[in-house]
Amino acid sequence: MERINDTVHIREVLRSEQKRIMSSRRARQLPIIEIGGTKFYFDLRLWQFRDVDNWANQFQVDDLFETARGFKLCFDTAKKNLFVGTAEEFKANKDAIIVTLPSIKKMDPLGHLWWEEELGCLSADEAKKRTEEMLNDYEVHESGMILQRKPEKISLLPKRERALTNKKGKRL
Repeated sequence: MERINDTVHIREVLRSEQKRIMSSRRARQLPIIEIGGTKFYFDLRLWQFRDVDNWANQFQVDDLFETARGFKLCFDTAKKNLFVGTAEEFKANKDAIIVTLPSIKKMDPLGHLWWEEELGCLSADEAKKRTEEMLNDYEVHESGMILQRKPEKISLLPKRERALTNKKGKRL
């Protein structure tokens, strides 16, 4: 650390704090959430949704209505963004729909974990441990970059053998 007359330079303090927070993190691909047929990156750090194909098309999480189970929003599928207007205009617009999104923890569990660490709700060691446990659900590139969640495996029920039973009825 750079010291000036027994004082620590603020840059060094910030750098050590950033190292502490980033200790359990890796580079990762942002989760992709589909809203009204448009794919958006969900960036928890910037607190926004960004269109995958058009980064200028974005909106903030603060613009959504928070419910007990997640978020609700009025979405304009033609403009590919939040609907802006009155209730009468919403009813008259054929492209306007209401979309329900899950909670932040369900949309981005890994980002939520790191966010809790930043807020001080988790220690760096606990966050690192939980991150490693959670990575079993994600595809990790050989470079170490965390990609999207692994698709859920669909398991079919095993085929049961039919028991041979005597058919009831008259013999011919």
